Amino acid sequence: MGRRAVLLQADVSEQEAVEAMVTRTVEELGRLDLFVSNAAYSDRELMVDADMEGFKRTIDVSMWGAFYGLRASAQHMVRQGEGGSI
Repeated sequence: MGRRAVLLQADVSEQEAVEAMVTRTVEELGRLDLFVSNAAYSDRELMVDADMEGFKRTIDVSMWGAFYGLRASAQHMVRQGEGGSI
């Protein structure tokens, strides 16, 4: 079909890692047309028993990871001038 993809690994709870992942994608493929944020984390504990470090990790990955990815990918898509899909 003439399509290409790149597989990269990053800790999405780290803003710099996410920005580097998106930048590397653009470097490898020439542009960014699609971004899917599907990373999630949970200790699967009852809230009353939750370890606060585990809860912080849940927020860092599930919320901040999504935000970092959406922001970095949207910035590239805006610069491209043709948009994309998130």
